Amino acid sequence: MKPSIEKIHESEGSAFVCKSLKLPVFDCPFHYHPEIELTHVLSSFGQRIVGDAIDSFKPGDLVLLGPNLPHLYYNDSKRSKSSSWAQANILQFKEDCLGKALGEFQELREIADMIHRSKRGIRFLGKAAKEGTLMLEELKQSRGVRRLTLFLELLGTLAQAKESENLASMAYCPLLNAKHEDRINRSIAYLYEHHDEELRLTKVANLSGMSPESFSRFFKKATGKTFIGFLNELRISNACSFIQQSDLTITEICFACGFSNISNFNRRFKKIKNMTPAEYRKKSLIGSV
Repeated sequence: MKPSIEKIHESEGSAFVCKSLKLPVFDCPFHYHPEIELTHVLSSFGQRIVGDAIDSFKPGDLVLLGPNLPHLYYNDSKRSKSSSWAQANILQFKEDCLGKALGEFQELREIADMIHRSKRGIRFLGKAAKEGTLMLEELKQSRGVRRLTLFLELLGTLAQAKESENLASMAYCPLLNAKHEDRINRSIAYLYEHHDEELRLTKVANLSGMSPESFSRFFKKATGKTFIGFLNELRISNACSFIQQSDLTITEICFACGFSNISNFNRRFKKIKNMTPAEYRKKSLIGSV
C-alpha cells in the first residue's frame, strides 16, 4: 500500500506529544510519519495494519510504531455505538528527542534497542503492557520535570518487557512514495467496506483505473501480499473481532466475513492464525489472544 504522510503538530518546546482521541471511529488512512508512536486503544475494536501485518485490535491493545512505519487502525462504522466509541491515548516523539544520549549512554541502551525493534512495530503484552498503559495515562496529566522523568520511565518499562511481539515481517520494506496515495487508499477503503461481500479483482482494479494485471503487480509490490492473500487476512482479522466481541456461532461468523463455505473458512483461519476458530474462541475466553 502506498501510504500517505501525516504531519504531526508538535507542542512547542516539548520533547514529545501526548494526546487522547475520542471519535465515532478511527478513520485515518494508511499513513506514516517520522515520529515514533505509542498507541493504547481504550475503546472499540477493529482491524490494525502495521506494515505488512494485518490483525485485530481491542481495548487494551498497546503498540509501538517506529519512524516512517505505515499503519492504519480501522473500525467498521456500522458497529460504532457513539460519537466517542473509538478512544485511544497516543504518545509521539522523534527518534532524536533525547539527542546523542540515546546512542551514547549505557543507561539508555535498552531503550535504543527497543526503538530499533519498533521499525517493525511492537505489540506489548502481559505485565509491561498493563504498567505501560497506566503510565501513559499519568503522562497525559503530568507537568514539568515529572513529565520528562515519567516519559523515560515509560520507555524503560516497555524496553524491559518480557512479553511482546514484532508485527511487520523482517522482509517488509515500506514504499514511501506519495505518487499513488489516493489510488491505494481508495482501494483499501473499498476492501474494508466490502470485504464481507463477493469481491472480484477486476472490480477493485477498475476503481483504481488499472488493468487487473497492472493492479496485481502494483498491489503485491506495495503490500508484499497478493490481492487474495490480503483479502483473506482482512477477513480472518474481522472474524477474530467477531469471535472476541460477539456470541455468533463460528458458522455465522464465517458467512458474516465474506466466506462462502465453512471448510474454506476453517482452512484459511488455521493457516493464518495457526489454530482453528474454535481454539481461538477458547483462548479468547481466557484472555490469551
